[in-house]
Amino acid sequence: MYVIHNAIKNLGRNKGRNSLMGIILLVIIVATAVSILIGTTSAAIIKDYKGRFGSEVFLYLDYAKAVSEGKYTEYEGSKGVDSVSPAKYLEYAKSQYLQKTALSCNTMVEYPGLKVFDDEEGWDLRGRLFGSNSPNISAEFASGIRKLIDGEFYRDGQDECIISKDFADLNGLKVGDTITVKPNKTEYKLKIVGIFKDDTLLAEGNANAHMSKNPVTHRHNEVLTDMETAEKIGGIGAVTATYYLKDPSMLQAFTDELYANGLPNYYAVQTDEAGYNAVVGPVENMAKITNTFMIVVLILGGVILLIISTMAIRERKYEIGVLRAMGMKKGKVAVGFVSEMLALTVLCLIVGFAASVAVSQPVADTMLSGQIKIAEQAQNSGLKGAYTTTASTEPNAAPKDLTPLSELNVRLGADAAVRIALVALLLAMVSSVIGIVFITRYEPMQILSERN
Repeated sequence: MYVIHNAIKNLGRNKGRNSLMGIILLVIIVATAVSILIGTTSAAIIKDYKGRFGSEVFLYLDYAKAVSEGKYTEYEGSKGVDSVSPAKYLEYAKSQYLQKTALSCNTMVEYPGLKVFDDEEGWDLRGRLFGSNSPNISAEFASGIRKLIDGEFYRDGQDECIISKDFADLNGLKVGDTITVKPNKTEYKLKIVGIFKDDTLLAEGNANAHMSKNPVTHRHNEVLTDMETAEKIGGIGAVTATYYLKDPSMLQAFTDELYANGLPNYYAVQTDEAGYNAVVGPVENMAKITNTFMIVVLILGGVILLIISTMAIRERKYEIGVLRAMGMKKGKVAVGFVSEMLALTVLCLIVGFAASVAVSQPVADTMLSGQIKIAEQAQNSGLKGAYTTTASTEPNAAPKDLTPLSELNVRLGADAAVRIALVALLLAMVSSVIGIVFITRYEPMQILSERN
């Protein structure tokens, strides 16, 4: 106990040397802590987005392969290209590698006895029936362009549907009523279980969607139901399928399975890597920079601490010799030096935690802003590796939000705190190693005689 108590007292006895050592320790700890805080936050975001983008798989026609196989020419267009049938999309969804599948379909239908919008030309077909295995897959519902205002969403296989408020008002319909849809010669009854507000015509890109005066393309005439019901009544027309793997590493196995099950080899199977790069690229680059910076700081800081420790030991050589001559064992003297350094490190760590939390967010904002500008410049200049994305060729594919991450909320979590503390402990041990080597290497009389 005396050794530890004396070590703490020594911090005050050698104020100049300890102050210099403390300042250097504090700078290293703060720089390292900022890097760790930004790095751990970035890593969590990258892991989350990598899981989502990496596990989402889509199919598209690879025009380069189609051209090479004579299936597509510049002047004749599609020439013998086999499209993926709705039945195949449903068959692929049964794969053991999939966690879930987002399926949707649509087909043109009649609404016997009902009024429709844009019915000025006497069209036979009156609207469009959409089937989906989850209404929340729809980009319009996810973005709020469409919003359920009465009733509930449909259930699977219950012959239920939801319609727009405009369509309901036009025909005097309400939740609980039944409508008739006719995709072919057979009529089917669907129960209205929900009514949604539809602002698709006001949304960007859809403002003139009704100008064709075709009731089939007017968004208010759409009836939404579940995939099972749509399939039962013959509503499987154009199909959109997005597959979600159990693990991103299963992509190759899933791809091999699709080709084995009849997917033409001029169709490509891939994750949205370009979309991932567009969104997370700036954060990923920033994480690499902070990790590199942390390594450089630790190496340079460790070297500086060793130099200062060497100088300090030379100054305290006589003190070590006296303690050893008085009978204090090498181990106790070493413990005293380590305790002294640990006490100084703990003080610097406390101050360093507060300082790093205060400066991490501004530093992260500045770095991320710079990386976003670099990404935008690369994209605009068309350089190799620029963050770009390609549109899906699947029918009715929901648009993705590929806006790059513009914010990084840096937080001090338990994992980051432990890593910072371990780094501080490592620095304390590096600073003490010179003293320990000196203490264990030389005998007290040799030390005292050298002083004389």
